[in-house]
Amino acid sequence: MVSIKKILPMEVNLELRNITEYLKPTNLDIPQRSSKPRAFLLDAASYNNLGDQAITYAISLFLKDLFGKDCYFEISERDLLRNLKYLKNVIRTEDVLCLNGGGNMGTLYPRYEALRRKVIKVFPDNKIIIFPQTIDYENNLYGKRELKRSVKVYNDHKHLVVCAREKKSFDLMRQLYRNVVLVPDIVLYLNGRIVLERAEKKDCVGICLRNDRESVISLEQRNGIYSSIKEAGFIVENLTTMSDSHQMYMSSDDRLDALRVKLQEFSNYKCIITDRLHGMIFSFLSGVPCLAIDNRNKKVSGALEEVDSSAPIHVIQSDEFEDIPVLIEKLFKKAKKTDSWKLEIDIMYSELWKLLK
Repeated sequence: MVSIKKILPMEVNLELRNITEYLKPTNLDIPQRSSKPRAFLLDAASYNNLGDQAITYAISLFLKDLFGKDCYFEISERDLLRNLKYLKNVIRTEDVLCLNGGGNMGTLYPRYEALRRKVIKVFPDNKIIIFPQTIDYENNLYGKRELKRSVKVYNDHKHLVVCAREKKSFDLMRQLYRNVVLVPDIVLYLNGRIVLERAEKKDCVGICLRNDRESVISLEQRNGIYSSIKEAGFIVENLTTMSDSHQMYMSSDDRLDALRVKLQEFSNYKCIITDRLHGMIFSFLSGVPCLAIDNRNKKVSGALEEVDSSAPIHVIQSDEFEDIPVLIEKLFKKAKKTDSWKLEIDIMYSELWKLLK
C-alpha cells in the first residue's frame, strides 16, 4: 500500500503534521524603524548537527557583513510556521529573504525542502536567495514527482536565485531552475574567523564517519579502515560533527561556543578521516590534514573542487581504503610543506555578494 505522504506534495504533508503551529502566537518582535533593506534568514538550523549550525553561523556573518548587524534577522526552521503570518506583515518588498544552505534539497530530508517551498510561495515579490546547496532527488516515482513539483514552485518565482555548492549539483540545477549560480559551501566563509587555542596534538587519527542513508561505507569496509590504521601503528579515536550537548535543539546564543569547542576538538588530531563534508571542512578550519571519503551523492569531492587550496586534504574512493596508511603519511609530508590554510574568500563569494547587493 502506497503511503499518503508519498502522494501528497511534501509541503502539504508538512502542514498536516504541523497544523497546530499556526495556532501558536508569534515569538518575534521585529522593529520597523529601518529604512534600509533588511536580510531575513528564515530557516536557520535549530538542531544539534554542527555542520548545519556552521552553515547558519556562516550565513549570519555573511549577511551582517553586507547588510549590517541591525538589518539582519534570523528565524529558526523550528519556529518558521508559527511566525509566517507575522512575517508576511512585517517583511517589505525591498527586504531580501535567505534560505539555509546544505545538503537537504531533495527527498532525503523532505522537511527542509518543504519549508523552502512554503517560503517561496508565501513571498512571491521578494528576492529570495537559497544559499549553496546539494540537490539530491531519489530516482524513483516519488523522487521524480517531487522534483517536478519543485521545478514548478521554484520557476514560478521571478526573483529566486539558487546557489549550488558543487559542479554536479550546478549542472543539474541549471537544467531545472531559472537562476542558478555556483558558490562554494558557505562554511568556508568561516576561514580564520573562529580563533582556536594552540592545540597539543594527540598522536592519533580521528575517525568521523556517517551512520545514515548518505554513507556508502559497508560495515566490513568500516572495520577494515580501523584495522589498517591500527596495524600501521596509529592510535584511533572516534569523533563526530554533532554537538557534545545531549539536548536535541540548540539556540543561536549557544552556536558559536559549540562550534569553537568542536573545532578545538578536531585540532587535537594529527589527521582526520571522514565521509562528512563538514567533517572535511572542520578539518580544514582546524588546520588538520584530512582524508575525505566520498559519500553517496559525491558532495564531498565536489565541494573540494571549488576550493583553490594547497591544504593537505585528499578525497579517496572505496578502492583506495587499503592504501589509507600510505595516504596518511603522504598527507603528513604535504602538511609540513604547507605555509598557509587561508582561502581567497573575497573571490570565492564575490558572485553571492553581488546577488545580495
